[in-house]
Amino acid sequence: MYLYKDLPVLQDDKYILLFNNATDGNDFVMAFDKAKNELPLQDDDDNHYLTIAFKRMNVALNLWEQAHKKEWYFRWTIIDKTIGDTIGIIEEIERADDDELSNYVWLKIDFEKRYEKYYENEKEIMHLLSLIVQPTFEFFACENIAIKIISFAKQRIKAVSNLGFIKLQNCPIKHDRTQSGVYYVLNKFNNTNENSTDSTEKSNILTDPKKLVARELKKAGFDKSTIKVPTRVFILADSLYDTMLSKNCGKYKYPLGGKLFVFDGNDSVGFIKGAMCSPAIATQAEDLIAGGVKELIHIGFAGGLQQNMNVGDIVLTDGAYNDTAVARLYGFDYDFIESTKSLTDELCKLLKNSKINHRRGKHWTTDAGYMETYAQVVEHRNKGTLCVEMEGVGLFTVANYRKCRSSAIYIISDILANDDWSIGWGENALDTGINKIIDTLILSIQK
Repeated sequence: MYLYKDLPVLQDDKYILLFNNATDGNDFVMAFDKAKNELPLQDDDDNHYLTIAFKRMNVALNLWEQAHKKEWYFRWTIIDKTIGDTIGIIEEIERADDDELSNYVWLKIDFEKRYEKYYENEKEIMHLLSLIVQPTFEFFACENIAIKIISFAKQRIKAVSNLGFIKLQNCPIKHDRTQSGVYYVLNKFNNTNENSTDSTEKSNILTDPKKLVARELKKAGFDKSTIKVPTRVFILADSLYDTMLSKNCGKYKYPLGGKLFVFDGNDSVGFIKGAMCSPAIATQAEDLIAGGVKELIHIGFAGGLQQNMNVGDIVLTDGAYNDTAVARLYGFDYDFIESTKSLTDELCKLLKNSKINHRRGKHWTTDAGYMETYAQVVEHRNKGTLCVEMEGVGLFTVANYRKCRSSAIYIISDILANDDWSIGWGENALDTGINKIIDTLILSIQK
């Protein structure tokens, strides 16, 4: 098969890779940062980025199309069948420069900005590379494939290493005599079908929460395929859950993620007692999502970090700084894990309309609630972090992984000051904050 003429299509049960014909600037710019209305392009000669205004995109695409006709490089569009959308591009360049990577095929993957958090992980990158690596050796009749990876892209490094790529010790030298980057190389003769299969199989997840959820529901007399599970579920910390129960506003319905209650008069919304710490709430979120829940909102407690905060204050979060192990195990080895903006915006509107004073911003999730140090508090305070708690990252990670909407509201229960820990449990201000949030939620559901 002749790559540039036959324009093959590669696909499996999840992905389709097909020729990017560069006919629409809007389609191509998707793989880059649209927020700034500009496209960064890499100049491989000196490894710096040029900025091309969006209005010139179609001109640039015409140039790229001419480059394709001259067989300088080949671009694939990545389509995820499960969502029916284009998520990024793969670019392959047959390099002929006079250096250590001469006659290698360079491979580069870029994801669309809004899909990065879902696909920029070890599992998905391995999946894509497993689909394209062997055909690349055949299409280009090459013996080596090289991928350039920045040092902090840990998930990419894990993915290529699992597939047999080896870090190149002597990287190409630029004209200014500095190294042009870190490259991982796969040799054709070290890439047998057996090895590729073994590497992929090693990354396959054996457990499936849907299987266990269906089993547990069946034991309780429910058929998962016929029951109506709430679309939105509020996950409530201990005393918040107790307060909600005391309002007699809902009924216990299903053994799903715990005891799942459904609100009276609105069976599309439910509530449940939340698990404590990121690993536990991550498992609880998995069960709820496997049962059919589409939106998860955590209402919990947190320690205030800013010096002008008080017990009973309300915080609405845009996401959490990650100080946990859960995110890494799900392939989200990032410093910050986002909540869902659209859902957080909705909660912000609810609080404002209910005349509840609150702060909106970022917070910190830790796995060790009794190991928060003065240095950590000062560091987070200086970058504007509002509070610290133990569940946010676990919830947001699973929600992002499973493509479920999620957010959180926190009531400040204690204050971490410079030299003291002020505990607010039992104070009237905390009880006022609890009742204010619970009453607001009930009223919004009944409308």
